[in-house]
This record gives sequence, C-alpha cells and structure tokens, in this order.
Amino acid sequence: MNSYDALIHVLEGQESSPTRNLLLARAQRCLAILRYGSAPRTARDLLDTAIDLLTQFGPPRDRDLLELAETVHLNGIVRLRLNQRIQGPQQLTLAQGHYRGLLRYLRSRRRRLFRWMFRERQFAGHRIAELQARAEQGLAQVDHLIKLNNKHQLLLIKSLGKGTGVPRRSRRPSR
Repeated sequence: MNSYDALIHVLEGQESSPTRNLLLARAQRCLAILRYGSAPRTARDLLDTAIDLLTQFGPPRDRDLLELAETVHLNGIVRLRLNQRIQGPQQLTLAQGHYRGLLRYLRSRRRRLFRWMFRERQFAGHRIAELQARAEQGLAQVDHLIKLNNKHQLLLIKSLGKGTGVPRRSRRPSR
C-alpha cells in the first residue's frame, strides 16, 4: 500500500492533465481495492475521487472508458457493502451504462476497422477484441449483481462484507 500512497503523493503534486489524471485514478482504484476489506469508507472516497479524475477532461475514450466503467462498478460494490441501498444500485446501473456504451462504440469502430483491414490487408483488431471481451465480462458481472440486488438485497450486502467482496456463485441464494 505504501507504493500506491507514494505514487498518489507524487502525482497529486503535478499539474492536471488527462495522462496524469488517468494514472492517479488507476493508483487510487488499486489502493481502494487493497483497502476494501479493512476500510470500505476509505475505499469509497478513493473511488469517488478516481471517478472525478477520469471525467475531469470530458468523456473518456476506449480504454479510459473501460477504466471508468470498472471504477464505477467497484464503487457500486463498496457502496452496497456500506449498506447504501440506493446509491449502490445507482452506481451499478451507471457502470452498466458505461459498459454498454463502450460495447456500442467498439462495435461501430470494429466495422470501420474491418473495412480498413480489408483495404490495407493488415490486422490490428486484437486491441478492440480485448477491450470488447473485458467490457462484456464487466457487463455480465454488473448484470449479475443488479439481479442479486433486486431479488436478495440483504443477502447480497451481507455476502459483500465477507472475503474479497465479490459474491461467489456458491453464496448465491436459491431461486
């Protein structure tokens, strides 16, 4: 944790820029993940700051949009753990929207990329495929959490207080 604290301290002293904000938001998100188990309020504050940093210079692009979606996703989990029954699901719904927006953007970009690859006879689609896979995985996780929250909110909140904070399939209540 000291490495992340030191990195955050160094980056906070620099002038705001999109690159600096992205690095600072990543460091704060990683520190929030480490502090989730012992200090969920601190994790929530770090994630809130990271979200503000990611959106300070306007709408993020590509991988930055994935960073934003993952940060909002984690913020929703932390807020549910803190028993914030309204803000937690709102953050999860916001993360769901970010993941879906990224997938729409990547699908339109992929069509253009395939046209370019056909014309140029080159391949450069691995980055888009990786982003799409991570966005689909994140969207599936958020959908699962939203469904659990809608059906069994108290059990979900209780399960988030144990272990790593991500409900395992074995803890999922029966239908």
